[in-house]
Amino acid sequence: MKSLLVFVLSILSIATFATPAQASRLGERMAKVSESFLGKPYVADPLGEGAKARFDRDPRLRLDGFDCTTFIETVLAISKSRRSQDVGSMMDRIRYKRGNVSFETRNHFTGVDWIANNSRAGYVRDITIEVAGSNARLAEALIEKDEWYRHLSADRLSGVEESMKGKRLEELRALSRNHGKSLESMPYIPKETIDKNPELLEKIPQGSIINIVRPNWDLTKQIGTHMNVSHQGLAIHKGGVVYFRHASSSKNVLKVVEVPLVDYVRGTLASPTIGGINVLQVR
Repeated sequence: MKSLLVFVLSILSIATFATPAQASRLGERMAKVSESFLGKPYVADPLGEGAKARFDRDPRLRLDGFDCTTFIETVLAISKSRRSQDVGSMMDRIRYKRGNVSFETRNHFTGVDWIANNSRAGYVRDITIEVAGSNARLAEALIEKDEWYRHLSADRLSGVEESMKGKRLEELRALSRNHGKSLESMPYIPKETIDKNPELLEKIPQGSIINIVRPNWDLTKQIGTHMNVSHQGLAIHKGGVVYFRHASSSKNVLKVVEVPLVDYVRGTLASPTIGGINVLQVR
């Protein structure tokens, strides 16, 4: 734990004292903090509710590996903290509804959970329409949390004793009774619009969160519900180029990397399911 705090403190020092102008701007802090994680390995679902949790005993904070969402959450938590000892509590407020730590209150779904709760907390603001103007489109998906819970497998029970996994899985799936279905609406900039008008990306503020939108993505067979988002990363302005900095899950690039955002988007043009990008400004 001591080495973790020392590392966080060193990142905070870089982000805070790079220049007086940068220190006052959260987006610049996001850029500095995320830069320190370039090259860190991709780790699927690396975080949970801690060693005493009932279902997922993965740590609540780690800095040695990320998936796409925990990369964003960790960068945001560090960037919004002024002291290393504040990072953990900030992380909890970002990852859980009202900071109440449990599997059930974790922000599992991007739109109805993560964006809704972090917008309500004042941490992010959707600026997609401001960036895209009349080019913006709307993705809608029915998020079936009840079915998602019923589809959960024992793989979600990290750190639970083998002898207890059957019982814990029954408990986890039974949480479906507390949840129903909700319509998720998410604005996005079509990938074709970006391809033809790459200058639009220059309107995205430094350190903004980029969601890769797959409108009404049908994952009912795999996880029991449709979704609208398949990946996340950060928009980073550097040397006159807007980069997409993200924890890549590509089998050939399993680490935190950056690529020009327009190139990333153009690489999705042939995808039948990817529609474009959603933009969240950090606050």
